[in-house]
Amino acid sequence: MDAVLIGIGLLVLGIPLALPLAALVFFGGLFPIIGALVAGALAVLVAFAHGGLGIFLAVAAIVLGAFLVVPTVAIAKQLVLRLREGPGGGP
Repeated sequence: MDAVLIGIGLLVLGIPLALPLAALVFFGGLFPIIGALVAGALAVLVAFAHGGLGIFLAVAAIVLGAFLVVPTVAIAKQLVLRLREGPGGGP
C-alpha cells in the first residue's frame, strides 16, 4: 500500500521514473525497516534532482505520510476485526 500511495504521489508531481521508484519502494518494503527507508529516500533524492527544494519537500511529505498512515490504518482495521469476533474468537 505504501508503494501505491507513493507511486500516485510521484505521478501527480510529474517525477520521472515514478513507476520504477514505486516498484522499488514495494520491493524495499519486503526488507524490514531499512528496505522501505532506503527506497523512500531514493525517491526523495530523485525528486530533489528533478524539481528542486519544493518538489523535494512535497515528496518527502508523501513518503513520510505513507509510511505513517498505512500501518496506522492497518492496525486499526485489525483491531476492529478482532473486537467484532468477541472474547470467544468467533462470530
